[in-house]
Amino acid sequence: MSGSHPLAPTFALPPFDNANVDTILRCRDGVHFRVRGAVLLEASPVFSDMLAAISSEGEEDDRGGYRSEHYDGKPIITVVENSDVIDPLLRLIYPITDPVLKDLQDIRPVLAAAMKYQMEEATTLLKKALLSYVETQPLRVWAHACLLRLEEEARTAARALVGKELPAEAPEELQEVSAGDYYRLTKFLNCRELAAKAVELFKVDPSDIKDRPKKSPRWSRSEDPPESFTFRSRPYADIICRSSDGQDFRAHRIILCVASSTLQTKITSLLPEKPPSTSSASASKDDVLPVVQMDVDAQALGAVLESCYVEPSSFAYDCSTPQYIMSMMVAARTLGMQRLLDKMQRCSYASTSRDDPLLGYLLAAKMDFPETAKEVAWNLHHDVFSYGYLPEMESTPAHFYHSLLVNRRKNAPTNAARNAKSGALDASSCTPEAKKLKMGGLHSSRCHPWVQSLVAGNMESLRGLDRALDAFAVTPRYEDVLQDSLKEKIWCGKCEPNVRALNDMSVSWKRVYDVLCENDYIHQIPE
Repeated sequence: MSGSHPLAPTFALPPFDNANVDTILRCRDGVHFRVRGAVLLEASPVFSDMLAAISSEGEEDDRGGYRSEHYDGKPIITVVENSDVIDPLLRLIYPITDPVLKDLQDIRPVLAAAMKYQMEEATTLLKKALLSYVETQPLRVWAHACLLRLEEEARTAARALVGKELPAEAPEELQEVSAGDYYRLTKFLNCRELAAKAVELFKVDPSDIKDRPKKSPRWSRSEDPPESFTFRSRPYADIICRSSDGQDFRAHRIILCVASSTLQTKITSLLPEKPPSTSSASASKDDVLPVVQMDVDAQALGAVLESCYVEPSSFAYDCSTPQYIMSMMVAARTLGMQRLLDKMQRCSYASTSRDDPLLGYLLAAKMDFPETAKEVAWNLHHDVFSYGYLPEMESTPAHFYHSLLVNRRKNAPTNAARNAKSGALDASSCTPEAKKLKMGGLHSSRCHPWVQSLVAGNMESLRGLDRALDAFAVTPRYEDVLQDSLKEKIWCGKCEPNVRALNDMSVSWKRVYDVLCENDYIHQIPE
């Protein structure tokens, strides 16, 4: 095998075009840098190992993902970075003028490469360059430090944000940072100085994870799909819908065409107008039926296909999780099932997310359903931070959480003015005596602290309402209240048996109701 490259490569600008050096770096964009191996060896133990691993001239070698070959008798090391990253990085380790990095966006990729190749001096210089922006752009510095997982630099930027109002316009870096990191930043900013020192900016604090809202037996939820969304095979199928993960669903062309114009176009363009034979002899074999590939996973595809045959009841949606309904919404959008999607956006998703509105908001925002996210956000308390941490934040861009916080801050004066005009309680302006008299007609001195907290939370929800219809979203669930009050042990010995009896009566009623609802649903299914 020849040791030279068949085509003359494109070389970088001086001083990295010197033909007298002994090593060549090839970047992802095809630009080649002529460098001195001794400089790389001293500056980077990673490059030192790669140079040591290069075989003799004329051979190729694959080690640790790096591919080596030769040009003009000089070894070529292929790196994954582009030339606009390698150029300033090499200038930092060469005895020449340091590069000028004009923006934070220019610093981060070079610093990431310096850390990757373990270039200590270059890393130190670039960290200083990053922190040089902390006085003028602390939020952006924090974001870049988060993306590079630089705890010390992120904490320095966070300290610079203390006492400052977060900007209304989110910097573009918040599209890359997770909402989990942003939550930990807000926790840091909300803590007193001593407590803030204990806040981990990159680690989840288990105490921040609050219990998910509980539902009464009728509304108990499971991660598994409800029975109503389980696809049921029906006779005389004339097409197979294949999910992205390879599961087949025997369906009917006419049903799919009515449900989606997108599917109608796809089916008519791929298949003949005359349906295949559905006689018992031929229909028993799946290879007789045409197959249409669907870019949706099996669980979501089965649910939306079943919804084309039998419209799910509100009960079925309410028994589902926001994650499951969102997967159906994404599938319906992908397959062009607009009618089903409209129903879930208008009614089902908001109802399903009512008990976990922050989760509902984050999922809708992340999956690009802005109007749905806006509708769900109405169910959130003004203090978004009170919902604590959700694991889903780690996979959601911080931009959406930031926008929610900014929106709440922006609307606070409007809500306060509206409440003042209507005579509603404004917790930020009322005296303690006024709160005692106005908080749902209860005197705090006569209530258990748990009841005070419960009523205060309900009042906070009521303050943000604009329409009578919205009030249903914050209707107190007295069955849940009774159950939780028993767990909190707030009742005396005489009252507790009565409360338990009332709670048992409610539970029994809902169990009977569940059975009746299931029977009604089964009777709707065509044979």
